[in-house]
Amino acid sequence: MGRRKIEMKMVRDCNSRQVTFSKRRNGLFKKASELATLCAAQVAIVVFSPGGKPFSFGHPSVEAVSQRFLNEDLKQNPHVDEEDGVQNLNEELTELLKQLEIEKKTRQGAREGYSRSVYM
Repeated sequence: MGRRKIEMKMVRDCNSRQVTFSKRRNGLFKKASELATLCAAQVAIVVFSPGGKPFSFGHPSVEAVSQRFLNEDLKQNPHVDEEDGVQNLNEELTELLKQLEIEKKTRQGAREGYSRSVYM
């Protein structure tokens, strides 16, 4: 049977309009996410609901994409932001790996202490 073609006109019913907005907004954000993931694109979307409430999606963030769009220096050297982001992510990863090792040692020490107290 397939999908029915929807005529492009404003939805008159207020409740139906809100439901349509929510569904279409989610679909739009999903497509933007796919574009960013598959093509390594930087994407920013800002949408205002019929009630005036703002919704945004950005990859890596709306602020980063808008600053890149507005700032002429980054247009000349677009990889500056990307390199800083990679460096920040590497630093975060290193810190998380350190925390993981500490947790492993703590748990191992706790298990050894528990097994000693059980057998004594």
